Amino acid sequence: MTAELWAAVSAVLLAVAVAAWLAKVFQVRGPWTLVAALARLAAGLGLIVALGLSSMMQGGWSPWNRLQVTVTLTLAMLVVDLVLARKLDPRTTNPFVDLVGLALILVGVRTSPATAPVWDFLQRTIPYYLQWLLFLLGSGAALVAGCAGLMLVLQSLLGARISEQRLSRREEYRLLLKRAAMVVLVAVGAGLTVSVWWAWRSIGTLNSTDPRAGWLAIGWLCAAMSLVAWRLERGWERWAGGLAMVAAVVISLGVLGPWL
Repeated sequence: MTAELWAAVSAVLLAVAVAAWLAKVFQVRGPWTLVAALARLAAGLGLIVALGLSSMMQGGWSPWNRLQVTVTLTLAMLVVDLVLARKLDPRTTNPFVDLVGLALILVGVRTSPATAPVWDFLQRTIPYYLQWLLFLLGSGAALVAGCAGLMLVLQSLLGARISEQRLSRREEYRLLLKRAAMVVLVAVGAGLTVSVWWAWRSIGTLNSTDPRAGWLAIGWLCAAMSLVAWRLERGWERWAGGLAMVAAVVISLGVLGPWL
């Protein structure tokens, strides 16, 4: 592999270290401290290889070579952090060191011809599929929220006619609605953000050529209003459930529109 590809692999390993830190913060089971340490170590070794290959190809190290400067700076940062933190708790890690290193490496390799295919894959192919993965995840959550909202609206309308025993699990439906709406906000919102990035890198504009993104944005707003409706003094359950149903319908139209 070329020096640029070794540097790119190191950037991926630093991203793994950050992901391991996040998993540890959110208390996901697993040896995440060890994973982060090994990923950092492997990233450092990859940077050493990249620096060596680049120096050999260029006839030595030069302060005018962007890749060499960014790789050396990243290595220096990782070494200093390792030395200064050696007497601290081994579980104490700073993910921002990994993020800064990741950014430095990307600055060094982003315009290199050797990494052009990889960079194009990262900027266009991955965001395209990632946005639709997020859209579909958010759409599924919107349908769940809409069904929970429908149940709450029916219970609110029929509560005076049907005994409470037959309308059980009402609190669980409320909790399900809130959680599903939150998933919609996070997933569809992230998908719209990735969509803007993909459109900018692919067609040079912030507006996607796919009209379905507009429907998804409207559905995202409806889901947000559904969560806000819980703060109303009167009729909050009907408003929250009704807006959740509207969000489900709008988002479904956005995703399935071309075939309806």
